[in-house]
Amino acid sequence: MRISRAWFLVAAGVCVALLALVLGISPAAAQGMQPGNYCVACHTADDRLLADADRWQGSYAAEAIDPCPALKAQRTETYYTERLLLAAGRARTEAGNGAAVRTADARLTAFREGYGRLLDTPASSLDAFTSQAQLLRYNGNKAYTQILQAIEAGKGTRVLLFAGLVTLILLGSLVWGLRNTLKLRPAAGLKAWWRPGWRTGAILGLVFVLFALPIFRIPSTAVTTATAEEQAAQTVLDTSGRVADTADRALARAWMLARVGAAWAPLDAARGQEALTAALAAADEAQLYADALWGEAQAAQEAAVGSTATQQEKALLLADQLAAVRSRAWGLRLIAAEWAAVDKTTAIQILTRAQALAESGTGIYRDLDLRAIAAEWAKLDPNRAVTAASAVRDPALRAWAYREVAATTGNAALLQDAAAAARAVADPVRRSQALARIAAAAGDRGLAAEAVQALDAVQGASRAYALSDLAAVTGDAALVNEQETALHVIEPAYPDAVAAAWLAQGQFDAAWSAAAAITDPFDRARGQAEIAAAWGNAAAARQIADPTLRDRALGAIAMAKQDIQLAEGIASPYERDMALAQLGQFQAVAADADTLSELYPLRVAAVAQASQDSQASLDLVDKLDQEADKAAVLAAVVAATGDPAVFDRALGMALAGRVRGDALAPAEASLALARAELAFDRDKAAAAIAQAYDATSKIAVTYK
Repeated sequence: MRISRAWFLVAAGVCVALLALVLGISPAAAQGMQPGNYCVACHTADDRLLADADRWQGSYAAEAIDPCPALKAQRTETYYTERLLLAAGRARTEAGNGAAVRTADARLTAFREGYGRLLDTPASSLDAFTSQAQLLRYNGNKAYTQILQAIEAGKGTRVLLFAGLVTLILLGSLVWGLRNTLKLRPAAGLKAWWRPGWRTGAILGLVFVLFALPIFRIPSTAVTTATAEEQAAQTVLDTSGRVADTADRALARAWMLARVGAAWAPLDAARGQEALTAALAAADEAQLYADALWGEAQAAQEAAVGSTATQQEKALLLADQLAAVRSRAWGLRLIAAEWAAVDKTTAIQILTRAQALAESGTGIYRDLDLRAIAAEWAKLDPNRAVTAASAVRDPALRAWAYREVAATTGNAALLQDAAAAARAVADPVRRSQALARIAAAAGDRGLAAEAVQALDAVQGASRAYALSDLAAVTGDAALVNEQETALHVIEPAYPDAVAAAWLAQGQFDAAWSAAAAITDPFDRARGQAEIAAAWGNAAAARQIADPTLRDRALGAIAMAKQDIQLAEGIASPYERDMALAQLGQFQAVAADADTLSELYPLRVAAVAQASQDSQASLDLVDKLDQEADKAAVLAAVVAATGDPAVFDRALGMALAGRVRGDALAPAEASLALARAELAFDRDKAAAAIAQAYDATSKIAVTYK
């Protein structure tokens, strides 16, 4: 899956717990955590782990060992979308080619293209990704329902034909009997014996109705109505959920103000300082609402008492999320990180405040903050980084902290401290994952063997996917080679785990063979698409059963090999144009504009050709249907030409480029425009930064 490397910026993330993304906390501890909206709550903005977020790891069952609730949420949305796509494809095959079902083909094509865009569009936030996926499924359900209706209509037609045929057979039998009766009775006697009338017609009609009855039957639908208490509890939970989202948004707003200030400072030091002051005030304001957040958390739990299990679970998750924001220091930590490039002394002061706030907290949130603060200290003061890392109480997070500090500072001795912390992790899967990544960083075969041995007590799917993950990280082919006599080999019963491990090691033939044994047709196609794309094997890609994934694999191969002819032969207009756009075939993409349901390829083409033919890019802007896409293209044209008229248009479009679920989108677009204009007109660049500042300042952060 191709999710943008900008994933880390405001990406589908965690407010709680990446809990040790690969380092982990036990599943029992992780279960009570609530994914938030921003990865930067737990990660530094340049965390290398986020660049690996889109690696295919097998079927959805592999999420059982993934400690990151954000990635689980994102992949769950993708999984639901893929299930619907699979069902719709099967239904379309069953429906045949009748006139009724052909009208649903356009919707099904749009659904397939929307799935492609879901995977291609840079993820900005978990809410944004979820909203896009849910809207896609809503439209996909329309296509699926229309196909099912066509299937039912076809069944009804066949039932009517069958009923008519049976009736004709009965009528023919009566006529045949009458004819034979005429041979046995005198004609005069027949008239008195059989007088056809309304009763005969009624009997024949009854026969027809009995055989046609299935198409007239309307199944009963169970209707459930929530009680007043359940409705009241749900209202409280909905309110608490909005408050939790607002709390995340408040800290993200403080971060964005710091980003704006850091961009402003080289152009106008006073305005940059003003933005920094506003960022610090916003972070402090978020902390001032601690009592209100505590009240909402208590209300959520109290409202769910005696209600359904689902509501009780939701209440606990919301309470955790709300409690987390009360003492979290990630806003201050990100402000310090942004300001480090402007004034290192001020950044150190802010990061010191962040550490003091984090140390005043308790539980997992304290350790998550301190781990990330240690990673930031590694760039400013290695000694303080080690001190912050050693203050992390949770062994999994402490191992992660030491490993990150070692990578940044080059102090390999810290990897031994990381290994010591990893050995103290209680959960064997998380302990194995932590040791494996430390082993990879240190090039230590002994630690790698230790990571494998940690899984001795683990059985079933968890063991298979954990070994697959280890094989990917360590490159140990013995973990997947069935000819090896070693005890620690991935069970063949989990072919997707085997295929993912071989793929990570670049053993494409073995990965392809393993993927062929995956039973679920969409999972098999998904794995084969990933393998064929990495392999660069077009012949293998053409064997993929699902047309959407087959075309995606062919598109990836065409782009990797710069094969225009291969790209032109792709059946899907969306995937064909995505490949052609990145191969520089801009005119071909523009010619297909009217055939696309999803116009994202036009955005890609317009951005790519902005430096070569800015007018052609501007022509494509008018064909795009989303303001965020238009803003990206206009910014690219500004970067290429510096045209004042285009800049003015781009400035307005950046402000209009809102993305549902991502409150920072207009500010982000404005900052991108400022960077594009900086080489041409510093005053205009400052105007774009001022717009980003204004847009960020207006983000709603009130809790009521």
